[in-house]
Amino acid sequence: MSCAELNKEFEARPFNWLDVKAMLSEIKPLLINSKVDKVYEISQNILQIRFHNPVHKKLNLIVDLPNYFFITKKEFEKPTKPSAFVMLLRKKLQNSRLTNIEQVASERLLKLYFSKDENFVLYLELIKPGNVVLCNEQDVIIRPYRILEFSSRRIAPHEKYVFPLKKNLFDLNKDNIIEILKTSNKQSIVKALALDINLGGFYSELILSKLNLEKDKAPSQLKEQEIESIADFVLTLIKNSQKEQGKECCLNNLSYLPKLHESFVFDNKDCLKVFKSFSSVMEFIFENSHREQTIIEQKSSSKSEKLKRIITSQRKELEEVNKQYEYFKEQGELIYQNYAILDEILKKIKSLREKKISYEEIESILKEQGYNVKIDAKNNKLVVDL
Repeated sequence: MSCAELNKEFEARPFNWLDVKAMLSEIKPLLINSKVDKVYEISQNILQIRFHNPVHKKLNLIVDLPNYFFITKKEFEKPTKPSAFVMLLRKKLQNSRLTNIEQVASERLLKLYFSKDENFVLYLELIKPGNVVLCNEQDVIIRPYRILEFSSRRIAPHEKYVFPLKKNLFDLNKDNIIEILKTSNKQSIVKALALDINLGGFYSELILSKLNLEKDKAPSQLKEQEIESIADFVLTLIKNSQKEQGKECCLNNLSYLPKLHESFVFDNKDCLKVFKSFSSVMEFIFENSHREQTIIEQKSSSKSEKLKRIITSQRKELEEVNKQYEYFKEQGELIYQNYAILDEILKKIKSLREKKISYEEIESILKEQGYNVKIDAKNNKLVVDL
């Protein structure tokens, strides 16, 4: 399917807690024990973590805040100058190993565990406005993508990371769901499902449509058997969201739909396109939702190959510049930390030179005083071992 075949106004609905679990269940086996190769910010609110492992080779985790995440082997154009936050993530996470990744309760919140010389935790918040929060292993915030303050918590450096957890909906059983629906004060069953069980409008309307129930009917008007059917349907969605395999997905006129229930039949009548995995449909949506992002693909034309060589060359140059930047940054920080010592050495050299003492003698004097220095008078260089 081409971009033109999609509705121009099409935008992916944000993940709800079931979508988060379904995607995580699919990608977790592929990412665990992978090493971080590089971190990028494709554009505002869109981050890419490139992983590598011997089995699956390169895999990119794309996070589109606050909407969704997926994995892909594709690469996307990126800004030539990484942000300070991305540079920090590279410094802390590059070459670290992803030891675990989990959904926090039934929240739209992912927790990624990284291990290298130090252990780090990265939180991905898929709630508006969306955030990525780097913490140490004690959950103390090192730096967030954006500093935010709420009535119950503050997301800022040196603060303890906290998240207002609600009831874990993955712990629901049939009796729980029936009780929630029977005691709901919502005016319609669709609102009771959307708000009291936090399914959102998309899944709530889909459930009632598949069960041939009127969505505007009050929960109190439902028969016992109808409520039980809804509870069974919800439980099936929860169960199937946790399966690693069988995440065939459909892209229809409304949105994407992972196959979380046997009643979700994907055919040409209902689907614009069927995908073999949850990640592949989100990759397709991402490409069509962010058309300004150029996708680097293998092409046979000489013009495309030439462009690819240019991009590769420029990336190598950029990596070299970044290495030089890190080197000189470290040197600058070292000088700053030892400014008093360096200033003292320079003053001593100036004072001794005013007494017409040679550089060779000055070097000996300074070494006797405990300074590990070497003076290269010929090239006007002073080397200080810090």
